[in-house]
Amino acid sequence: MKLTGKTGFHQYYQSLFNTKSDYQSWLESLQTKYLPVVMIDPQHYDEIQELWTNQGLDWQPLSWFPSTVYWPDQVVFGQKLPGFEQDHLYLLNQSSLLPVLALDLQGHEQILDTCAAPGGKSLAILNQLTSLTSNDLNPRHSAMQKLIANDRSHHRLARLQKVLHAWGYTQTTIWNQPAERLYRRTQQLFDTIFIDAPCSSEKHVYNDPKHLKHWSTNRIKLLFKEQIKLIANNSHLLKPGGTLVYATCATTPKENELIVQSILDQPQLHLQLTPITSLPVDTSPGFITFDFEVTYDLSHVRRVWPQLHHQDPIFIAKFTKKIN
Repeated sequence: MKLTGKTGFHQYYQSLFNTKSDYQSWLESLQTKYLPVVMIDPQHYDEIQELWTNQGLDWQPLSWFPSTVYWPDQVVFGQKLPGFEQDHLYLLNQSSLLPVLALDLQGHEQILDTCAAPGGKSLAILNQLTSLTSNDLNPRHSAMQKLIANDRSHHRLARLQKVLHAWGYTQTTIWNQPAERLYRRTQQLFDTIFIDAPCSSEKHVYNDPKHLKHWSTNRIKLLFKEQIKLIANNSHLLKPGGTLVYATCATTPKENELIVQSILDQPQLHLQLTPITSLPVDTSPGFITFDFEVTYDLSHVRRVWPQLHHQDPIFIAKFTKKIN
């Protein structure tokens, strides 16, 4: 049965949760604005630190990700931080960095970011690569040579290009293709593929009356098909032994755990689920029940629940391509 609109949204999502109180806690978390963390252009890191310190602002680095600090307590969210107008800062939710961390980069990989715009996660990848290659003669150049950032939207791609150029990552290769068709464009193989997939993004939908009015379970079905195609088609571009990380900011299992199950049920893709051990938060499936069979270890996929972690929701699965 097709469900639509705000009433349909509530009916569908409440049916997923084990208890009504679990659902209410999740729903309240969707309406909560969590403070972002502040990713800083490494070229200006020391300059920004000095500027903040001189203005009496807290400087608390995020211990597990380079060139990133917590939002300072002295500034009300919504006010501009020193360095923002110069494009030296990028604000993003802390949970957005977790899929990048799950890539477990070592610094030598050739990486494809399939759905890269508006650019926050591409910047995070480049910052991490720059940190990992700091002993190179030109670590920023080394980082740019290792990443291809792709997005199908011309409008979003313009934002991506602006962000990369503002941070001096001007030589990053950028493609403008539907991500599910990239395997037709190139025979290049990658060590690492990152798919930050288009998804239901319930937090965004619930807080936007226009999107909530037009919400439909049919949208979930369409996204499911698109997400499967993204993983399956891009698996052809992954080297044997390579890593593919799939992430969404959706809550529905049909775009998360069911996606993983469907991929594992296609042995011709040669993808196996790999445990994620590199995250600084303890995550678990929790709270929801599935109306489909799960044959893999659910502890191998990771969820951030906003009502538990005070971050925006995120789901992460990590695959490795089998070596024949």
